[in-house]
Amino acid sequence: MSQSLHKNFASGAHIIVGKPKKTDQLLNRILASLGIKKTNNPDLLFINSPTIGIDQIREAKKFLSLKNWQGKFRVIVITAAENMTVEAQNSFLKTLEELRPNHLIFLTAPNQNTLLPTITSRCQIVTLSPKKQIFKTGTFEKLLRSDIKARFKFIQENVSQKKMTKEAIIEWIDNLVLEAHDLLNEAPRPASRDVVSSPLSARAEISPKQKNAFIRGPKNVPWFSAKEDKSPKEMVATKNAIIKLHEAKKMILANVMPLSALDWFIINL
Repeated sequence: MSQSLHKNFASGAHIIVGKPKKTDQLLNRILASLGIKKTNNPDLLFINSPTIGIDQIREAKKFLSLKNWQGKFRVIVITAAENMTVEAQNSFLKTLEELRPNHLIFLTAPNQNTLLPTITSRCQIVTLSPKKQIFKTGTFEKLLRSDIKARFKFIQENVSQKKMTKEAIIEWIDNLVLEAHDLLNEAPRPASRDVVSSPLSARAEISPKQKNAFIRGPKNVPWFSAKEDKSPKEMVATKNAIIKLHEAKKMILANVMPLSALDWFIINL
């Protein structure tokens, strides 16, 4: 798995939305992909409490003010961020606005609406599978291996006729990217910071050179570690599909008609 996540999972603030078990799984994979140890790490602060108040936010601010001890990042993880009081969230705003390049913040919550809009607007939001999945697991691989006629038929039957909302289509794209990373059997390694804003975000226009950087990551290190039973052709096709999904999502966020963006994705897949 692991969609998302380049000006990236390797920088800034992120909210992971979904069931606790799934958000924890994704968080663990992100930390592992960034080389961040969860235990005995003085550069990592976990906050998890039935009520998260101003005192804990002050502790977080003090933590970020200190220099790194071991790794590249100072990381704060707030699980069940919906437990933050309104006062704590308001206090946390300035921290989000003043993040340094070596600061990483991850919040988890069951629904982004449990947090203030001023918090969510300052974070990259990663939405995991909804309670009721509209599409079955395996959708990405099915699309990848179908011909263009079958792909358009699938979109017509499962998106157009069901009159999915813009938000639902974006969430579906996010889930497709997660499936693609599952297919390659590893969370994405952060790509160069000037390439894309996040594995879950998309970039509508990037050059061939940037696309190569997006796939390969920094210093030409392979971005994915694929399963041994995947052919090179399948690996390349999956990587290219992930890029196209990011681009389609970027188009939708830029107010391109969602179905037009999906048509573009199908044609270019």
